[in-house]
Amino acid sequence: MNRNRKYSEFMRQVKLRVARRNAEAYWIISNNEAIAGNVAKSDAYAKMAKHQDNLAKRYEV
Repeated sequence: MNRNRKYSEFMRQVKLRVARRNAEAYWIISNNEAIAGNVAKSDAYAKMAKHQDNLAKRYEV
């Protein structure tokens, strides 16, 4: 039982790190697209970044 708890905690931390990293990458891409003048692409990446931020919040304790 304790092993399962440790594994689930480990997986929660992994998912949190991945979501944070993805969100940061999507924000950077969104900003680059905005600078390049591609508003539609910028909005799409911003939406994906927001989704990853929400996932990260779900995995935080």
